[in-house]
Amino acid sequence: MRSRIFFATAALVAVLTTTAAGAFAGSAQSSCSQSPKSYQGYHVARVRLTSPLGFFAAANFGLDEVRKALPLKRGDAFDLAKYNDGVGEITRQIRLRFTDGFSGMRFVATVGELENCTSDSLEVNYVVFTAMLPPFSGRSFEHRQAELERPATTGGALGTTGRFLTIPDFGYDHTRHGYSGALIQTQVPLGIFDHIEAKSSASSNSFLAEFALSGKRTPATRFLGQSEWRLSGNYRDIPAGAQPLKEGMLAASFFGSTKALLQDELFFHYGASIAGGHQQGPTQDSPNSSYGDIKIVGGVEARWGSNAFTSSYGVQMGSTFTGNTLDFVKHVLDLRYSVVFNPLPKYLQKGQAHRQDDRPGLIGKDHKPLSLESRLNAGYIQVFGRVPGPERFFGGNSQQAPFIEGQPWDIRGQPYIRSIPENGLGSLASSFGVGGNRFYSFNLTVAKVVVGKALIPKDLGTADFVKSLDFGIDTAKGELSDTYFASDPAVKAATSEVSEIKKQIDELKLELPKFVFDAATTARIAPILKDLKSSVTVAGLTAQAILDKNKINETAIFMNTQIPLLEANLTKLQHALSAPEHSAVASQVGGMKDSLEMARMALKNNWTWTNTAAARSRADAHAEKDFSVAEKALNAFLYQLDAYSVAPVGILDIARVWPSGVGTRYAIGGGVRMSIINANFTLGYAANPRRAPGEGPGAFFFRIDVTDLFH
Repeated sequence: MRSRIFFATAALVAVLTTTAAGAFAGSAQSSCSQSPKSYQGYHVARVRLTSPLGFFAAANFGLDEVRKALPLKRGDAFDLAKYNDGVGEITRQIRLRFTDGFSGMRFVATVGELENCTSDSLEVNYVVFTAMLPPFSGRSFEHRQAELERPATTGGALGTTGRFLTIPDFGYDHTRHGYSGALIQTQVPLGIFDHIEAKSSASSNSFLAEFALSGKRTPATRFLGQSEWRLSGNYRDIPAGAQPLKEGMLAASFFGSTKALLQDELFFHYGASIAGGHQQGPTQDSPNSSYGDIKIVGGVEARWGSNAFTSSYGVQMGSTFTGNTLDFVKHVLDLRYSVVFNPLPKYLQKGQAHRQDDRPGLIGKDHKPLSLESRLNAGYIQVFGRVPGPERFFGGNSQQAPFIEGQPWDIRGQPYIRSIPENGLGSLASSFGVGGNRFYSFNLTVAKVVVGKALIPKDLGTADFVKSLDFGIDTAKGELSDTYFASDPAVKAATSEVSEIKKQIDELKLELPKFVFDAATTARIAPILKDLKSSVTVAGLTAQAILDKNKINETAIFMNTQIPLLEANLTKLQHALSAPEHSAVASQVGGMKDSLEMARMALKNNWTWTNTAAARSRADAHAEKDFSVAEKALNAFLYQLDAYSVAPVGILDIARVWPSGVGTRYAIGGGVRMSIINANFTLGYAANPRRAPGEGPGAFFFRIDVTDLFH
């Protein structure tokens, strides 16, 4: 069996390696040697937009629509001014597709290139690096852990968010044998929920299934920087030695995290859940019962330089509803520390900004980091009555053992040891029964990448691209500052300017139904009119809310996103009405757009600078502090991450569950971790030097999982 798995893995790795190599190689393009102004008047044979992450389809999503809006088009005579204007137009078009502010900051960096020049023609290529940066994060340790376990895919949250995602999941372990399944998730607005997830996996002796609705918001307050909530149902049927553990549960949960509270990025996270259902297990005191529980968890995490630390504590109060009493209280402690030796450019280090900029040389450089990760877990159950089997401690080499299902942090509720199959550590029968009421485990993992290929192409390591990066960062910081500025108590809404814009929006709303065209034109511009009417409605509602004084903090989004989007839609309509018979309407539309733009600039100037210097200073300081979290993730993406990598891994585990009839157990071994784009392969073996009766000499583990780079 193991040999078949090994050869199947080798074949799959070979196929993916070939695919990845082809994707990164791409089609060869010859850059033009002279300066762009030398090609004035040349025939433009092609205009294209590409992404450095072009091997992944989501990275190019929407770029074709942006290309259609560029001033320079295929068949035109090359014009240097239009070519340069294209960079700004790309940035504007991409940014307007997303809401700025606390919900996320759209970062865009664009560099133009001329390629395949002949005696009279050329091709124009705009290289677009775009990312959705989360302005706050309470998961600094989770990001560091991802760097350890998935060096090729960490930072994937910096990409284009997908609306629908399917991820296959299959692998092998001794407990479940070969298993397969899938995760399906999509984003849909359902009241307070915005995400649906369904996942399941099955094998010859097990079945797991879960369905969940979840939502998240970013209140951006000091003690509630991020919040998530979840409503879920799950079914679990999995062996524990010779006995099955079964449960069906419904649960509701809430999770929150603070903003960075100290300079060293100290965060607090907390959460709670309430659940109820039915459980079956092999324990002699409660083999088949109804069940309900309340869980509360809290912790602290910090990241400084290449180090990361987190400490979490969880308590669970459970009942089988026999006599309506509290049957048990479970306590879980989880401590983790990691360090990665993978330096950033010296230019980015504190106090080093005066040095020569070494960032271009590190963009596209292959990385071979050395990482160390350690973890200490412990748990204890206070028994007052009956304890269902699935709530006892079993432990083994299962990666998935969350204290609360759906938690945004990795807080384990079971001991972890890689030499013993899932649920095997506490499955040996004793006079007490099966499963323990106490445990501890310690895990140490060391990995060193020996082969890796940078995620970002080396061709982007230029001063022009770095300059574009800096501009994108400054723009994102400015918009975040605007959002804070609008929330400052000292800031008063510039009602006269907003009132003028609202007046123009109302006039536009009245004029739109008066535009009458022939059938062919009406059909051609229908999508543009639909977008225009939508943007008019949204901007009008926001303007009214600002004027009513109950949504003053919406001014930043109104000014930076909604009105520019309305102007862009008016421009589209004006360009679409290019026929001579439509010139009068086109001129009218253009005039509306120009008037709206002038009113917006007046709002920006007055609202930003009138008697608000102190408020602006506070907003800038907040934006700088919060953006530093996202900027570190962006820097890791640019200067530290590989598209594919191979890393030998060494492990040491120590664990014990009692009462179980055996003492402390160990795992010593290693394996190899391979990441290819967004497919992760882990293959290894952990020896079991202190075996219990009937146990094997160790456990072989193999897993394939696919990480969504852009979710």
